[in-house]
Parts: sequence; structure tokens; C-alpha cells
Amino acid sequence: MTNQRLRFAHLESQLALGNISVDSTKFRYVIAALNSDDFTCVSDLVLNPPQTDSYNSLKTRLIAQNADSESVRLKKLFSGMKFDDKKPSTLLYEMKSLASDVISFMDAKITCSNTFQGWTLNSCDVSTGRCRPFVPKEFHRRIFETLHNLSHPGVKVTVKLVGDRFLWPSYKKQAAEWTRICVPCQRGKIQRHTVSPLGTYPVPRQRFDHVHIDLVGPLPPSRGYTYALTCVDRFSRWPEAIPPKDIKGSILVPLLTCEKSDVSQPNRGYQNRPV
Repeated sequence: MTNQRLRFAHLESQLALGNISVDSTKFRYVIAALNSDDFTCVSDLVLNPPQTDSYNSLKTRLIAQNADSESVRLKKLFSGMKFDDKKPSTLLYEMKSLASDVISFMDAKITCSNTFQGWTLNSCDVSTGRCRPFVPKEFHRRIFETLHNLSHPGVKVTVKLVGDRFLWPSYKKQAAEWTRICVPCQRGKIQRHTVSPLGTYPVPRQRFDHVHIDLVGPLPPSRGYTYALTCVDRFSRWPEAIPPKDIKGSILVPLLTCEKSDVSQPNRGYQNRPV
């Protein structure tokens, strides 16, 4: 029969890797892994589990019923044994079998310990109290997209989502950069704009002394145009609205240059002549 201590050493390493420390949860994991013979032996504990320390009670019962301790096995080996009844080769074989069980158990403990340390130091980080696996480079973007695409949060929340579950070098910088260039975020989110304070202007004394210029849009499309370049003379309130094909500076500047201009002088009549 398989040595129960080896099985528990392996199981406890798996529980440690899964960050499972609650007594009742460990108890249920052991119950789920039992075969029919072991389950029958501990049926009373399964039906009426102890209120406290149920895992250790179950562990002690299984070890006691299925695997005798080394001292008990040694006593059984030598008690009532008539050495002249057995051949030396038979006796040596039985002693080697007993010793091999002890060595196998110690080797299994060392192997499980090394395995746990390897996962902790080389493949996982537990400095935050949670098991965070180190992720290879080829999975960085996939993990980011899986977490970020849930609700397209901002930079701060996305970095926290990734950092709480996984770890790799410069994950904060990568997550921040990928969040800023996320196309759905740029399309669906309203960015914060700088709002200039209201200003005061001197009262104009003549026409075209002060002209307000603004770019309005985007507006509902009309004949292919979605923006309007507006110009308003503060003195006369004369408005002009020009639809540009694009809002690039190379297109807007020529629209502000007129072949004819309204020229006037103080205390003289209005004149309109080419300049």
C-alpha cells in the first residue's frame, strides 16, 4: 500500500502552491482524493467532522490505519521472529525493504520541498501574500488584453488588475502604454480638455477692430462638411461661417485670407475696395 506520509507530503505541497490554508478546505480536498478503502476507514470523520483541526485529525487517522510507523514496523519485523527459521537472504531482503521505505519518504520530502521552493522563487512571487506567476514574454499582450478588455478601465486600474494576478519585468510601463493606445478607449472615452477662463476685452471703437475666430464641430455631416470656421466682428456683430474641407492649418489659413477686404477710416463713410 502506498505510504500515506508520501501522499500527504505531496498533497500539502500542492495546497501550499495554491495558497490554501483554511482547515476546512484542506479537509475537503483530502476527502475528495480518497479511494473507496480509505474512505470507508474514515467514514465516521467524514459524517461527523471535528469542529476544530479536522484536517490534522483526518491525516492522523489515515496514517495510523494505512501505514505503520518505522518503529512499529521494526518491532513487527523482529518480534517473535526466529532468525534460524529464515535464510539470511530473506531476512536481508525484508530489512532492505523497510529501509527503502524510510529513504523514499525522506527523498520525497526533499523533492516536494525543492519543488515548492522552485515554484516560489523561479515561477511565482508571493511577496504580496498572493501567488503571482511570472509570465513569459509571448503571453504579456494576451494577458493585458484579457484583463483590460473586460471593461476598458484607465491606466491605474489596468496596472492594478495585471499586477494583482501576474508579474513580469516592466509590467507597469507596458500596461500603461497599451492602455493609452487602446483604440476602443480613445473612441469611447471623453478626454479631459483644458478649459480657459473667461476673459475681458476692451470695447472696440470701429469695425473690424476686433474679430472673434473659432472652429465649431464636429457637426452632423452636411454636403460632406462637419466643421465650420466662424468669424464675428465685435463692433458690428457681423458673422461669417465658412465650411472647411479639413481642420488642418494649411487649409484654414487660406480661408482667412480674402481677395477683397472691407476698409474704413474713423469719421469717414464706409468704403469697399480691392486691396
